Amino acid sequence: MTQQLLAIKERPILFSGAMVRAILEGRKTQTRRVIKPRPRISSIGNFDGFTFDQDVQCWMEFYYSDGHRVKSSFRSDLKCPYGQTCDRLWCRETWRSALSETHECFAYRADMKYRCGKSVPEPDCNTAGWKPSIFMPRSVCRLVLEVTDIRVQRLKDISESDAIAEGVERDGDGWKCYGNCADHATGHDKRTSATASFMSLWDSINAEKHPWDSNPFVWIVSFRRLEEAV
Repeated sequence: MTQQLLAIKERPILFSGAMVRAILEGRKTQTRRVIKPRPRISSIGNFDGFTFDQDVQCWMEFYYSDGHRVKSSFRSDLKCPYGQTCDRLWCRETWRSALSETHECFAYRADMKYRCGKSVPEPDCNTAGWKPSIFMPRSVCRLVLEVTDIRVQRLKDISESDAIAEGVERDGDGWKCYGNCADHATGHDKRTSATASFMSLWDSINAEKHPWDSNPFVWIVSFRRLEEAV
């Protein structure tokens, strides 16, 4: 156990304002990120798929031979950039120094709160000075996540329960649509499932490079929020 604790590493990870709110509200416990470079699809007959071994941080390719599932090859060059179980991810989000608090306090745009928990005064909410999440230093971070599991999957293979764990929101008797689709103008903007909601969320963020229909391989990182950003 001591060796495991000593091996724990921290890495930064970017989240949009909507997903920061989902984490704060306890709705989001998973995130999917595109695997780069894309894994090669095996040309071997009876191909069974990929799996990811956290212990040795590598891919294993499986296929069937004479009715037995066997390992075909190892791909140690595709290490997960989000670490392994028990590692930590510190969240980068849109932020700025406080305008009406002490210089040691920071404000966060996702929920318009100061680090101390107080609300940002309304006159300050739309004031310039917000800094992009990519520029957030570790000292400003308020959200730290502990990695509880890492899996690999094709994007479209997401289950309904996993889509819910991605933090999509309920919208009355349906699910929120995160896209800017034509249905919004007619008032028919709800999705019928969490999976459909997540599809719209995914494309609202990734459509330009990795649209839903491209069905990329993704890292599935499960996590729990730590009580204090230490």
